[in-house]
Amino acid sequence: VALGTNDVAHLNGVEAYATAIDTLLDAVPDDAPLVWIDVYVDTAEEASATFNRVLRDRLGQRGGATVVDWASVADDDGVLYDGVHPSEDGNLVFADRAADGVAAWLG
Repeated sequence: VALGTNDVAHLNGVEAYATAIDTLLDAVPDDAPLVWIDVYVDTAEEASATFNRVLRDRLGQRGGATVVDWASVADDDGVLYDGVHPSEDGNLVFADRAADGVAAWLG
């Protein structure tokens, strides 16, 4: 799952983030392994960090899930072209991170 960036901009706070995350989780079978990539918005770093904390908490409660750390590399030079969306090089970084998250489930 690579969702949540728009939620950072359109929702406000822990409860709203938790509701959005839980809504998506309700659609995923409890026994399905889940890989979710965290978020980063350069104009909303604090809100992004809050969303990512809530995401890790909710997935920790669910179990059987991994959160891929995108936020720690998203602000590196050349990774984003507009502060939100990956550049051409950023797409490669994003894909590598996502693949590592999936590979962790494949053993």
